[in-house]
Amino acid sequence: MPNTWKDDLILYIEVSSMCNALCPQCDRYKPSTLEVHEHVPNAYWSLEQFKQAFTPQNLQIAKVLNFAGLYGDPVTNPHLYYMVQYVLQ
Repeated sequence: MPNTWKDDLILYIEVSSMCNALCPQCDRYKPSTLEVHEHVPNAYWSLEQFKQAFTPQNLQIAKVLNFAGLYGDPVTNPHLYYMVQYVLQ
């Protein structure tokens, strides 16, 4: 049986745009500064928003779910523990 995109679906989910680190190479900052870009809000997903976006049916087709941090650190989201619990169920 040929592979489909669903066989290798990897989700990178940005659940927070907040961060405690000041990494100068981070995409959240303007080049050569530690000034946050205007398009990066200080926000995070609620558990309800996460559940609406990722239903159990959606999660069943994902091979990997990565709580990513391009603009923020996922652990700054106070709901992260409950999101992970939801995914594991």
